[in-house]
Amino acid sequence: MNLVVCDYNYVFDPTIGLRALLHGDALRDAVLIIDEAHNLVDRSREYYSPEIGTSSLERARQFLETLSNPVFDELAGLVADLEREVRDRVADSLGD
Repeated sequence: MNLVVCDYNYVFDPTIGLRALLHGDALRDAVLIIDEAHNLVDRSREYYSPEIGTSSLERARQFLETLSNPVFDELAGLVADLEREVRDRVADSLGD
């Protein structure tokens, strides 16, 4: 049996995780003990909060623009609108 001691971010955060140990049956019989579990609800909300940056929007728009389909063209336009809205709001909040 393996013993892993770490912050629970390494277990629950979808962006980091214990990737090397999650393959196959490596953790099949593992026992997980969570210290500071009372913080887990708030932390998990942060993990799965809907958040997207302008660079992700730009990449999505650029990808959609490579597809020749009217539906994807419409989506690319909507993503471009969202990019502008985000940039405008950031500029407004920073005072240009």
